Amino acid sequence: MDKSQKVGVKNRSHSTVIYSVPDLRVRREFSPGETKQIAFEELEALTYRAGGLNLIRDCLLIEDEGMAK
Repeated sequence: MDKSQKVGVKNRSHSTVIYSVPDLRVRREFSPGETKQIAFEELEALTYRAGGLNLIRDCLLIEDEGMAK
């Protein structure tokens, strides 16, 4: 799998979602309902951050089902 491949990620909550991945020097801010194209590498790194996996499960929608798994 190409880790630089991008996938649509949507904020499905009714509030702003913010996360950071310092190792990649990334800080993202999603407005309610906003969709951004995010690299798989960034999502994978987010799962290793405290609360990152919960954020993905509860607030964000990964629009590629195969990549979400």
